[in-house]
Amino acid sequence: MAELIWSWELWDTNAIEVERHGHLLCFAYKWLGSKKTYVRGLNDFKGYKRRSGDDKALCKELFCLLNEAEAVVCHNGNSFDLKKINYRFLVNGIKYPSPYVKIDTKLEVKKIAKFPSHKLDDLGNELKFGRKLKHEGWSLWKGCYNGDKRSWRKMKAYNKVDVELLEKLYLKLLPWIKRPTTSNLTNKTRKLLNYGSI
Repeated sequence: MAELIWSWELWDTNAIEVERHGHLLCFAYKWLGSKKTYVRGLNDFKGYKRRSGDDKALCKELFCLLNEAEAVVCHNGNSFDLKKINYRFLVNGIKYPSPYVKIDTKLEVKKIAKFPSHKLDDLGNELKFGRKLKHEGWSLWKGCYNGDKRSWRKMKAYNKVDVELLEKLYLKLLPWIKRPTTSNLTNKTRKLLNYGSI
């Protein structure tokens, strides 16, 4: 008997047939030091349809933001977030943005100290600047896919909290980061990025 499989990755899932590959669901960002955090999701765009994998408009907006930034701060972004974004840019025929400095706080903290865990939630808890927003797991992503308004609200709140935690971690690490390129960047040209995908 064949099954319809949901998975984060195809690797080692023994999938027989792929109905559709993943796409971006939403992302959150803020300028370093500003008070406002922005969250954008598929449901913010005209023509949004539940269960649609069309993330082109979302990707175009994300491209404009990355194209504007001199540096992007993210947690585990070098190996995951930024590569997933590039994947969707390629699929949607969007060119690569202007070069920007990639500051991955997960990699930076590993250079500095040996914490028991390098997850953003655990670092926020141990360094006493906050925790990630708790959620119900995969059903939240699936709720957004199915167009559930409550799920969308929670997903966006989750992304918003992630970016705000990321900024606190980055500022905590900043005196320890030995990268001359970051010292030349103004607050207005740094971005903190988090995104959700499905």
